[in-house]
Amino acid sequence: MPEVINKNNFSFDYYIYEYIKDLPKKICFLEPNNITIFNYFITFFIIYLIYNDKSLFIIVLFVLFRTFLDILDGSIARKCNKGTKLGTKLDIFGDGLFLNLLLYTFYLKSTNKNIKLLFLLLFIYGLLMSINLCFNYDYLYENNFMEFFHDNTIISVPFSVLLGIYLINPKNA
Repeated sequence: MPEVINKNNFSFDYYIYEYIKDLPKKICFLEPNNITIFNYFITFFIIYLIYNDKSLFIIVLFVLFRTFLDILDGSIARKCNKGTKLGTKLDIFGDGLFLNLLLYTFYLKSTNKNIKLLFLLLFIYGLLMSINLCFNYDYLYENNFMEFFHDNTIISVPFSVLLGIYLINPKNA
């Protein structure tokens, strides 16, 4: 996870980054790539929970946990000088996997044709954006639209999941 893009604007993630940066070096026993790979399992678990209409509270807790770990892996990599090209690729792939599995699950679960079309278009856009980020990570820094979303993932990701759940089934959300 890269650092906050625009440090002059408000960012919840910035406070988390700064807190982790100020932790003692003892935290360096953690391996960022292991955290990232663990996040893959959490991603599949979240998708399972959504697909099977499990508790909204549990889903949100796991999404928050996954988002925090996504911030943590990059923060530890920077703090402890453990950043690698492989770690960057694993992180980007994991974020893309989460986004695209989420959108595809929402597409599958949608019963309204217009909402289904919306999720299909978002899924296609998500795939194209994920592929682009794998080859050109600077794209994120060049795209002002993504800036707020990226700098506030601890808020924007759970909110997006809640919105998606509401759109696929407003009665259960």
